[in-house]
Amino acid sequence: MGLTNCSGCGKLMLDNPRGICPDCYAQEEQDELAIVEFLREKKRSSVEDIHKATGVKYKTIMRMIQEKRILSDMEITYPCESCGTPILQGRLCASCNKGILDQLMKSEQTRQAPDMLPKQTGMHTNFFKK
Repeated sequence: MGLTNCSGCGKLMLDNPRGICPDCYAQEEQDELAIVEFLREKKRSSVEDIHKATGVKYKTIMRMIQEKRILSDMEITYPCESCGTPILQGRLCASCNKGILDQLMKSEQTRQAPDMLPKQTGMHTNFFKK
């Protein structure tokens, strides 16, 4: 284990899997309890609502959601990473996800198109083409 800086406060600490110092970890635990208490009263909330009510950093709330530390029957909306539409799960909304899949399909079709042409071998294959 080497020395590194805490990603939360910047203090020098021993490297650990969490990436934060014990003080920041204790604060994060308190933040998680505050979020859970808020969500018990208001099950349908946005990340912005949680941030305003609890004072927990937006980045911390998003990390807790991604790590699935805040779950159960609570509906927490957060913005799509592409367009900003409120979503309940994943990183992209349905329309952005569909757009990316369509682009992938289109690029796959254009990549396979030259393979569909008959192979012309020989000395004068382009003789009649303009």
